[in-house]
Amino acid sequence: MNDLEKARRRRDSAFSLELDDVERDGKIQEMISLPDGLYTVSERAIYRTQLADMIDPDLAHPNTPHVNQRFASAGSDNPIVGRTFLQAHRLFSKPHFDEEKRCLVMTAVLAGMQEILGAEDILTKLQADLLAAEKDLPSPHKGAMALPAVGDIEARGKAFVQRSEHALQAIFRLAVIFYGDTRKPGFFDGIAAHVRETFGEDENFVAFADSMARFAKLIRGLRHSIEHRKPNQKIDFLDYHFEGGQLLRPTVRITHPDVPFNAMPLNEFLRFIVKNLIESLEALIVYLAASNVSYFGKMPIAVGEHPHFGQGHVMVKYTYLIGIGDPPEWHPLG
Repeated sequence: MNDLEKARRRRDSAFSLELDDVERDGKIQEMISLPDGLYTVSERAIYRTQLADMIDPDLAHPNTPHVNQRFASAGSDNPIVGRTFLQAHRLFSKPHFDEEKRCLVMTAVLAGMQEILGAEDILTKLQADLLAAEKDLPSPHKGAMALPAVGDIEARGKAFVQRSEHALQAIFRLAVIFYGDTRKPGFFDGIAAHVRETFGEDENFVAFADSMARFAKLIRGLRHSIEHRKPNQKIDFLDYHFEGGQLLRPTVRITHPDVPFNAMPLNEFLRFIVKNLIESLEALIVYLAASNVSYFGKMPIAVGEHPHFGQGHVMVKYTYLIGIGDPPEWHPLG
């Protein structure tokens, strides 16, 4: 038996991996298979397992091992994970969508979730630093004062905007899976126009698509304000500062025709963006599933809120409902 045959036999043999640390990460809640690995969602973490054949498909390096790696320090207990990745897993399941489309959807949602988690992490660290900086605020002494500081305020702000824009790109890729790349005449405007033409009778869907287009312009405006700074297109991140005789918290000031914000505390602004990114991705997941799912036999199927959300093992808010009878009474599927 040559070395390649030995390597093939070794890879095909039974093996074991420690998927997580229950004491640290909590219990495993879900396992989701995607083309780039098996994702294990615990209560407080996500791990990705990759077989050696995924890493080294040509056996160029026979000693390549199977691996397991922490993918995110957030799990099913984090609302971002529940409202995006787990929600998509529930709705874009094999009984309702073919495997190719399911994988495309889950990959786009996973990318969006990861960016939103990164944006949330920047917000969480800023909030902790604000508390630390304000624990013992100095008082003016002889007309002078040492200002508190959170530090790296501009780097934090730019990193947050970048994360937000990347999350928006993932959301756009999710829409493209179903509607094609209608990027022209603008980012998300094409999607909104398609929805208006195709689903004009669905006022809620049209309103959602228009709202998404406006939010996309806001995020793009933030990015352009950083990358293409002009007198009428700029963003400034200020650490603690005095203004109008008052000590003000770290602040963001935005000048841009498509970004309707006055100067405001940076933590409030970051919280607003994170909230809207979560809601946008969750709403798009729900709308796409509801708009594209097929009938269950001859019985109608719809997407709605699970009546037992938050109870037992029901971790996601939206599920499939099946209509039984005439007029139909709606019951959750699973």
